[in-house]
Amino acid sequence: MVARTRPAAGGRVTDEVLDVRRLVRGVLRRWALVLGLGLAGLLAGAVHADGQPRVFVSQSRVLLLPSGLDSAGHPLRDIDTETFVATSSDILGQAGATFRPPRTAAQLRGMVGARSASPNILEVQAASVIPHEARTVADAVARAYVAYTNNPNANDAQMAAPRAQADALSARIRQLEEQIATQQAGLVGTDPTSPEAARGAALLDALHSEEVDSQRTLDTLNSRLGDTVLNAQAQSPGARILDPALEPGRPVSPHPLREMGEGTLGGLGGGLLLALGLERLDRRLRRRDDIARAVGAPVLCSLTVPRRLRARDSCRYVLERWRPSVVEVLALERVLHRADGSEPPENLVVVSSARDRRAPIAALQLAVRAAATERRTALVVATDAPPSGVLRSVHEVAAAAHGPVRARLWMHVSGELGKRELTRAELLVVAVASRGGSVLLPTWDRRTVVLLATSAGSVTAPTLSALAAACLEAGHAIEGVLVVNPDRRDPTPGRLSTAIAAPVAPPPRHDGSMTAGPSPARSAGR
Repeated sequence: MVARTRPAAGGRVTDEVLDVRRLVRGVLRRWALVLGLGLAGLLAGAVHADGQPRVFVSQSRVLLLPSGLDSAGHPLRDIDTETFVATSSDILGQAGATFRPPRTAAQLRGMVGARSASPNILEVQAASVIPHEARTVADAVARAYVAYTNNPNANDAQMAAPRAQADALSARIRQLEEQIATQQAGLVGTDPTSPEAARGAALLDALHSEEVDSQRTLDTLNSRLGDTVLNAQAQSPGARILDPALEPGRPVSPHPLREMGEGTLGGLGGGLLLALGLERLDRRLRRRDDIARAVGAPVLCSLTVPRRLRARDSCRYVLERWRPSVVEVLALERVLHRADGSEPPENLVVVSSARDRRAPIAALQLAVRAAATERRTALVVATDAPPSGVLRSVHEVAAAAHGPVRARLWMHVSGELGKRELTRAELLVVAVASRGGSVLLPTWDRRTVVLLATSAGSVTAPTLSALAAACLEAGHAIEGVLVVNPDRRDPTPGRLSTAIAAPVAPPPRHDGSMTAGPSPARSAGR
């Protein structure tokens, strides 16, 4: 319900507070939507967590020994600077040289991070999908950082000769690769059994053997070179490894429970917002007072039908198993005996919208109750109106019935009831469904009461107003409203607001093609 305006003291207009309870009721009516989106979010979170790789994190703690103190007693070393140094290219390059095969700084950069746990403790972390790899990388980077921090230029002169030997071996390996490629190209197209092919194959095997030996020597030299540099630098007193890295036992991500919880909360929140939005956009009437104001007639009766039954099953339920409650009995008696304020009517015309699936069942309930009170009753379904599902079901039930469906109750289709049968029926109940353009009402010269039936939450106020206007145009005023399946949380009785003026008299009939207006007998009774 949008905010409405009402006149205030002094002629001013104030805005009414938004009906929060209506929004809450709208959300409760759409609980299945909210719950469904919550379950969908739970499933999406589980699928997302299952599709993510399992990441393991290992960390190594490094103790930074202060090299000096300032006048306030704080260490001169900047811990924030050290975190950047620990992930620099020099550190990562030295750490990558210890692996077999060696790794570049770019390969390790996406795996390694550093943070300061305290002013004197640096934590080096490594993440990987393999637990052993995470521990090895974190330990290698921590060792390289300790070596660089203690003495970044240690043993440069001693390492010159081994490095030159490693460069020479690398150049020889490249030369051997070129010779192997040339020799393989020369053997293409030669006869494998010829002496030239045999000499070429022997030379090619020798080149391969020399390349393998050179590569093995180079790997050994690089390994010793890296270990010598790290061990020599690590003996300086600048930093120490406090806690070596350990192999992690469980992954740090993904978190299935957290992912599913976030998905569930997101789904429930989205469902709640969607339900609130649908309720704000929903203009269908559910409150009896709103229905009465739209029609311009009070609510005389509230009836219930099982909501889960189909239209045909609803008709059979009313005919065979329906037992009205005490409140419904009193309301039905009010409709059957005091609807027009004088003597009981002989015609009851129940008009409903063709869009409403439940409302036409009210005519059948009236007919069943009238037959139960020892009144010979006939139910006629108008066939010239656009048929709805319930009206079609009444057709089918009436066609399948042989004779009276129950004592004192006949069900017919419009046109099958002749004058003779009309005189036998004490009460004629006519069910009419319309799309709002025109309403065809009976022309029999009997006391007629016109009622409008609607189910709560089925149609909007313009639809009900159009039906009421069509009845007035046809020459009949609506005496009251029958509400089918009213909202259980609706406390309103369906009385007309005091601001609504008295009903306007129906307009005169224009020509013979219009349906007849109120019968003379009823006019005299008024």
